[in-house]
Amino acid sequence: MGLVDKNMVREKTLQAPLRATDSHTRKKLSFPRAVSYRTLADNIKHGINLIDVDFNIHMVNAVQRKNFNKSKRELIGKKCFREFEKRDAVCPHCPGVKAMATGKPAEVETEGVRDDGSRFHVRLQAFPIFAEDGATTGFIEIVEDISERKQMEQKLHESEEKYRSLVENIKLGISLIDADHTIIMINPAQSKRFQKPASELIGKKCYQVFEGRDTVCPHCPGIQTMATGRPAEANTEVVKNDRARFHVRLQTFPIFGEDGSASGFIEVCEDITKRVQAEEAIRASEKRFKMLAENAPFGISIMAPDRHFEYFNPLFTEIFGYTLEDIPDKATWITHAYPDEEYRNSVFSLWEKDLAEGVKIGDENQRVFTVRCKDGTDKIIDFRQVYLKDGKQYLTYEDITARIQAEETLRESEKQFQTIMDAAPIAISWADTDKKFQYFNKKFIDLFGYTIKEMPTVADWRRLAYPEEAERKKVVSLTSAFVKSHDQEKAPPSAERKVTCKDGSIRYVEIMGVNVANKLVAMLNDITERKQMEEQLRQSEERFRKLVETMRVGLSAVDANGVITYVNNQICKMLGYSMGEIVGHPTTDFQDEESRKLQKEMFAKRRKGVKDPTPYEITWVTKDGRKVNTILTPTPGFNVAGKFTGSFAIFTDITERKQMEKRLQRYATEMERSNEEVKNFAYIVSHDLRVPLVNLKGYSDELRTALGVIGANFDAVLPQLPDEKRSEVALALHEDVPEALEFITNSVSLMDSFINSVLLLARLGRRDLKLEPLDMNALVKPIVEGMSHQIQEKGITMTIDSLPEVVADRTSMEQIVGNILGNAVKYLDHERPGEIEITGEANGGETVFRIRDNGRGIAEDDMDKVFAPFRRAGKQDTPGEGMGLSYVQTLVRRHNGRIWCESEIGKGTTFIFTISNPSEQGVRHA
Repeated sequence: MGLVDKNMVREKTLQAPLRATDSHTRKKLSFPRAVSYRTLADNIKHGINLIDVDFNIHMVNAVQRKNFNKSKRELIGKKCFREFEKRDAVCPHCPGVKAMATGKPAEVETEGVRDDGSRFHVRLQAFPIFAEDGATTGFIEIVEDISERKQMEQKLHESEEKYRSLVENIKLGISLIDADHTIIMINPAQSKRFQKPASELIGKKCYQVFEGRDTVCPHCPGIQTMATGRPAEANTEVVKNDRARFHVRLQTFPIFGEDGSASGFIEVCEDITKRVQAEEAIRASEKRFKMLAENAPFGISIMAPDRHFEYFNPLFTEIFGYTLEDIPDKATWITHAYPDEEYRNSVFSLWEKDLAEGVKIGDENQRVFTVRCKDGTDKIIDFRQVYLKDGKQYLTYEDITARIQAEETLRESEKQFQTIMDAAPIAISWADTDKKFQYFNKKFIDLFGYTIKEMPTVADWRRLAYPEEAERKKVVSLTSAFVKSHDQEKAPPSAERKVTCKDGSIRYVEIMGVNVANKLVAMLNDITERKQMEEQLRQSEERFRKLVETMRVGLSAVDANGVITYVNNQICKMLGYSMGEIVGHPTTDFQDEESRKLQKEMFAKRRKGVKDPTPYEITWVTKDGRKVNTILTPTPGFNVAGKFTGSFAIFTDITERKQMEKRLQRYATEMERSNEEVKNFAYIVSHDLRVPLVNLKGYSDELRTALGVIGANFDAVLPQLPDEKRSEVALALHEDVPEALEFITNSVSLMDSFINSVLLLARLGRRDLKLEPLDMNALVKPIVEGMSHQIQEKGITMTIDSLPEVVADRTSMEQIVGNILGNAVKYLDHERPGEIEITGEANGGETVFRIRDNGRGIAEDDMDKVFAPFRRAGKQDTPGEGMGLSYVQTLVRRHNGRIWCESEIGKGTTFIFTISNPSEQGVRHA
């Protein structure tokens, strides 16, 4: 090819990259076209070469000359393979060969070699050059320096290898699972846990391999993670290859695709079998002694309506350190539990807000607060509050401090493994060959309080974490074992050690270590909680053992056949036998005939599956022949199949109480007889008093008639009397005698009224009651309507709640309610609007009614007169005999009820009375 032809080819070739240039723009160029193309080529950031079919260089741009530090004169006319790659023949990977052979562009990645021997990575793109006849005359080669990209790829590869080594040597099981629940990757720890190589697990469904299921696990946290894009966790059981099951805690972290959606998740599997077993051991221990002490798995308190605490269970004191003596009421609790005023106010306002929003009776209200304990520590507590029907508040307190963990979000691929480390529940560190720390995960810093800046070397760790020299020597020996551990097929060496943290606290950890690529990786699992639980279990068993042996009630355990397997010291004292003389014998050996029969009946019911724990009476025969009466409170036990396995029982000695009941029964009988005699006496006396009263009234009427006759004839005899006598007789006749007769008449009427009241009171005690179910709302309504004129006239506000039904005598209940309501209306204070309220509630064996007014009130000195016959309290400005409340008291007592009042001068009075429920009620004479 001639030089002219070569120049034409070069010009056509340079035109190729610029064909898309706007023709209008090209017309504006004021210099030759070849010069403009060359200027453009020299300013492109990639190297450009023009090479003929013999691989001679015809043109190089400025970038390519700079790549090889040579001038244009030193390169043009030379062989490209010799100048760019220091070869003696055409490069086997040359894209120009392929471009000229196929007539199409080609590319390859390779290395370029400079004169000084230095190498750099390049991407070569070759474009064929054609003559006018279509023959290939050479190619344009574009050279892109990709050294920086190659270096980044190498660094990323090294980083991934580093984290991959760490993941493969960590004790936690780690799996990479796609959106279809197919296992993509699994670390050695997880593979070993299921006794299968990774090759047999990868590609399988995780729910089939880990839990032996045919479908996705319903508790799978990975589903939640992919749905929310956030970490999730769950506790469950998984199945090994040998079908053995073990407890695990699963943590999942999302993996995002290029479109930002979750394409799978990373699952971290922690074996918590030991912790679950320890928890189950504690629960089993608490269940065995459940009937001996309140041992709920959370703190409990009960607060009265006046906000005084009535009860703390033992776990409340264990959590917070406070007793009822320390915290008598809510105000004291708020002050102690929340010493920071600002935080205290926020807590108080939240509780008040809940109350203001109308919490329903029985509904649970949940809050989480940080509480200061008696020993000065802070705990995060889950509060559950329930308002009871009687106005009390039932609260539970669960210490969730250990469960609160920070959640972090995964981002880029390089940070994914580090995020796993930071989210891992165990502390992780690694050190280089110089024993300088390179990494602490978040758990390590949280657990021990040290950062790498504060503790840069392994020697610093030993000095600070193990202040005792003997302990340090053990750790040095353990570290040597870690350094020598290279075999990834074997479990890394481990040991339990006591570590001193930065704040001076002590933690127990299980330390595992392995040498990974000359990096000493240490994994420290905090087992303080497990150690504490083990110690708590030991102390709990010791505490309950002492409690059982020292308690003042009897405790026994029997098997399914009624044979005694255990008794405490109190039973031995009660019966006079030693423990060896009792254990191994059936309970019936120590009971009287009637109790033996009852005991056999109870065991027959237990064998049929009856779980009734109702207490019943049992009589024991002591070694010296005495009889001891007890209340037996049973706790029967049944296995999973429902078969009776035995029973625990608590015995309370009621011998003295039984004797006292007999005496009280005798006294009651005597009192009943005395009451009857008094009633009969009152009836007879009241009846016999009427005879002289009738005579007095009759003769008074005759005297009044005779006085009228005398008065009519007085004017006829008046002149016969001396003057001084006339006035004296007139005074006696018209004033003294009529006044005396009026006094006698009034006294007789008053005495008659008193006698009628006494007779009525006696009849109330003798009248038979007709008990029937009564709708108290329907009974009260006509009574109130009968008083409607007075109620409206005095402007009284009457409030009647929904009243419970009772079984009682209708006439008696009408008299009781009518009399109390009449007094409430009669004695209202005219200085303020009247208010009367009627309420009632069923309360166990009786129904309680309250009739409250805001009237004058009763002075404390007059309270003893309220129910006394013919006695009236307070200002006597209304008519009455003072017998109404005596009648009410008698009628209430006839219903086995009680009546009393609460009052304060100027504020009002509340009368409270009870009516026994049918099972408790028996008609009696008051």
